[in-house]
Amino acid sequence: MGSKGQDRIKIVCILGNWGSGTTAVTGYLNFLGASTCPPNTLTSDEKTPDSYESLAFRNACAQTFEELTLKQISSKTTFRNWLAGWIDERTAEAEAAGITHIVLKHPLSAFLVREINEVCAPTWIMVTRNFQDIERTRLRRQWHPTYGAAGANKIYGTAVSQLIELEQSFLTVAFPDFLADKKTREYLINYVSLTPTEKQKTIAEGWIR
Repeated sequence: MGSKGQDRIKIVCILGNWGSGTTAVTGYLNFLGASTCPPNTLTSDEKTPDSYESLAFRNACAQTFEELTLKQISSKTTFRNWLAGWIDERTAEAEAAGITHIVLKHPLSAFLVREINEVCAPTWIMVTRNFQDIERTRLRRQWHPTYGAAGANKIYGTAVSQLIELEQSFLTVAFPDFLADKKTREYLINYVSLTPTEKQKTIAEGWIR
């Protein structure tokens, strides 16, 4: 762990492929009061213009693993050292603002589970979706093949194997269940220990619909 603020600010890391529903889950937690450490990465998709993905975190992941090939291009130690300093700054800001949770997500974080865990020991959430549906989303958005089923196979396999190797607990959230079942969303809220206000819950539920 880094700063003392990290003892009071809970870090949540969302794992999953592009097109798997991680944006919806992260956005939902954001509306419930968690910080995504903006500015966020913006998209050209009218349905999800905000990825709820910290631009700084996304850039650091992409500087370590190349998005289109999923190959390592820089030192994991460099990423770890950057993350340690960045998380210290973000947790201090969150504490000052009365925010209790920080939520991070990017598909490439699947390859950096060990480094993220060493820095901030997050609560791990894995958002899952049928690979055929992920592929259909990729085709609709005219993305590179890596962003579809081809990448999902490697990203999920790597994330699960690293979490098991590190003996880390993690919650799997099936995206269709998340959308359809309020109990699934409530379980997620409890799992990450968020305590949103009724107003925040109403806004978040309205956003999901």
